[in-house]
Amino acid sequence: MKRMLNLVLAAAVAGLFLAGSASAQSAIQTGTANAQIVQALALAEDTELDFGDIIPDPAGDTVTVDRVADTQTCPLSTCTGHARGQWTVTGSDQALDVSITSNPITLSDGGNTMSANIDFPASVTIAGGSATFFTGGALSVGAAQAEGSYSGTYELTVDYQ
Repeated sequence: MKRMLNLVLAAAVAGLFLAGSASAQSAIQTGTANAQIVQALALAEDTELDFGDIIPDPAGDTVTVDRVADTQTCPLSTCTGHARGQWTVTGSDQALDVSITSNPITLSDGGNTMSANIDFPASVTIAGGSATFFTGGALSVGAAQAEGSYSGTYELTVDYQ
């Protein structure tokens, strides 16, 4: 009987020791979950990018429209009139990334083509619910570029950072 009592007592002490060990190894930490609700973004082209009227040089040329300075450069060709592209984005007051789907783009008159690299800002910041930014680019005019009215499209994307 004494031996039985010693075994029961030893088992009880071992159980207490093991229970104390298990709780000494556990830890509890509180985590945090956050959410921010922002307005849906809306992007609109206010002014189309226009490289202007160009009389090509026999050697070919690259005609540029500077999106920041709002200037047109025609090193060899004769050119007049231009418009940098103007865009407005609306949404929550935050920084945005700007990207283009495909660059360079192709301008076509239905049979002939030219290539243009579109210049755009990498980011813009909405303040007061909207932001305006500009596009420009460099148009490659061939040495014997055919007369015509050329157009092409490009697709910009804006995303919250």
